[in-house]
Amino acid sequence: MSKTSFVHQLQTSNKLHFFFLRPILKFASIVYGVITHLRNLGYKYHFLSGKSVHAPVISIGNIIAGGTGKTPMVIWLIQNFPQSFPQTILLSRGYGGDEQQIFAQALPQVPHFTGSKRYDSAQKALQQYGEDIVFLLDDGFQHRQLNRDLDIVLIDATCPFGYKHMLPRGFLREYLSNLKRADVFIITRSDMVTTQQLQKIRQQLRHVAGEKLQVLSQHVPAYFTELTKKHTQNKHTFTGKKAVLFCGIGNPNSFCYLVENLGVEVIELKAFDDHYHYTTEDITTICRSAQQHHADIIITTAKDAVKISEVSGEIPIWVLQIEIDITEGKQELISVIENTIRKKS
Repeated sequence: MSKTSFVHQLQTSNKLHFFFLRPILKFASIVYGVITHLRNLGYKYHFLSGKSVHAPVISIGNIIAGGTGKTPMVIWLIQNFPQSFPQTILLSRGYGGDEQQIFAQALPQVPHFTGSKRYDSAQKALQQYGEDIVFLLDDGFQHRQLNRDLDIVLIDATCPFGYKHMLPRGFLREYLSNLKRADVFIITRSDMVTTQQLQKIRQQLRHVAGEKLQVLSQHVPAYFTELTKKHTQNKHTFTGKKAVLFCGIGNPNSFCYLVENLGVEVIELKAFDDHYHYTTEDITTICRSAQQHHADIIITTAKDAVKISEVSGEIPIWVLQIEIDITEGKQELISVIENTIRKKS
């Protein structure tokens, strides 16, 4: 069972071990919440302070642990920046290494600086490229050591507020009240919930953070690529086929949802931990399981595909490529970013 699946089951399962675990993890989440709250108070009252750089900084992050669709959103933002924008520099921690490879493939023209100290990375970029640049700070909402000019926060419609429990009892990385720091909200996977559920999320955001720009987006299947030969296929190629899915992402159920919506019969979903590094034995086990289930194909995500070097088995592995579709607020979002850059430049 992946950590994500464990936390989901923790909320509703009636199994005895979950009954005993809940109060223990609740205590741990209280401790974690106090620590993060004290840290945020330190920044609020200037006991702690972030550092500024001589270039616009746009942060894109979230308030829950993983699974909001941050990686494809970063790619969408950079690809949709007007050509008049300065050179974009991507700053990230580089956790896991998978996102670095995806960014390199999707954004070959964008310099990518990695490291836990994002301010130091920004200084290196300034020395190399000058001040006519704009920084995109990946997963930056909690990284307050580097000041930013615009805070964009992603809210996953399928699990918007992390069950309203701090880690490890839920998924929250800090208290919901801290959403007041955000300038823009992008509600991802907005098509995977009902209209009523979506309106409730939007109302809760207004209640917590006030009248901020709310943008709606969807994850859209684009096409399939074959893992080893890199052949591409139309997204509807496998309609009616039986498939085994595997992934190590923050929201595996959303991946399954996208595949099933293409008319593929999912006979098994193997969910690993986020940023999971696969072994040869893992892939062999997945291929063997697909054969036992008489699957036609095996499907995984682009984030997982970059971590697989060896494949054994007769059933082909295909990679579902995902794109972002902004269904509401696209022009307003670009305008806010343009104004932010104009003010800082």
